[in-house]
Amino acid sequence: MAAGGDAAGDVDEFDLLEKRIGELAAQYAMLKVEHARLKDQVREREAELVSLKERVARLSNERGAVRARVDQLIRKLEGMDLR
Repeated sequence: MAAGGDAAGDVDEFDLLEKRIGELAAQYAMLKVEHARLKDQVREREAELVSLKERVARLSNERGAVRARVDQLIRKLEGMDLR
């Protein structure tokens, strides 16, 4: 506060402090909303990751099954006398 009990200076400083607190409160509210949005986005990405991992596992299993069938067909062809 202002030296010598200057009431006008005290009021100006109080107004400035009040303004800064209001700005901080507004910024806090915006950050809180942003945090909630980002948490939702992380949850969505985690669910997407789980889904993609399941898909990769399924496709890997399918590829293994297809490979086994192709190997079996190749063995049959190799066993045939094609001359």
